[in-house]
Amino acid sequence: MLEIALVFLLGFVSSFVGSVASGAGLISVPGLLLLGIPPHVALATAKFGGIGTRTGNLVRYFRSGFTVKHLVLPMTIIAGIGGMIGARILIEVDEKFLTKLVGILLIVLLPFLYLRRDIGLVQKNISKARERYSHILYLVQKTWQGFFGPGSGFLSLYVMLNAYGLTILQAKATTRLPGFVSTVASSTVFLLAGLVNFKLGIPLLVGMLFGGYVGAHTAIKKGNAWIKPIIGIFILFVGVKLLFFQ
Repeated sequence: MLEIALVFLLGFVSSFVGSVASGAGLISVPGLLLLGIPPHVALATAKFGGIGTRTGNLVRYFRSGFTVKHLVLPMTIIAGIGGMIGARILIEVDEKFLTKLVGILLIVLLPFLYLRRDIGLVQKNISKARERYSHILYLVQKTWQGFFGPGSGFLSLYVMLNAYGLTILQAKATTRLPGFVSTVASSTVFLLAGLVNFKLGIPLLVGMLFGGYVGAHTAIKKGNAWIKPIIGIFILFVGVKLLFFQ
């Protein structure tokens, strides 16, 4: 019972942080590893638990009015395809190299969040050609996220803010359904491969469900300007952690 309670708390905290900023996997995956399960199983179980985060976010953001509706359908299709491809890659790939690569990318990309004051705060209108280009970047990012979740939420945010030109809350609201589909697609592949630890995965999912709802509510209530510096701090922290403390 103590282990279940700890995993529930791990799910709540990681999901809350991930919903306000990003990077839930940087908390949930190391937490599962501390319980002694193999890395591939930890990544798969964390992805399964992430269904809870996506559900809690989806419920709260559905009523927020921040969703950019015309992007939802194409992004949902892209996310489903990318999630399945990425999950298949995880089964075959050693994730240590990917850990360092994500850390480098986060630190290199961090300045792009602050090159313009209005990035993430004001929506930018984009052309249809740029939207199609952004869809390609989104497919790459969702494939990446399908096989290596930790830190990839920040990369998704970069794509949404810099390529699609959305605000932070628009990005979070618009990607909730695509993210849910991507997570379910990846989890299905992991389930079929027998990589999900249900004993830990179910309480993790429940904790992440509540954390996702509360985190999304906090983000919506506080607004874009409050979230942006928090995201910057977390990106720097996560980048350094992935590079030097794995």
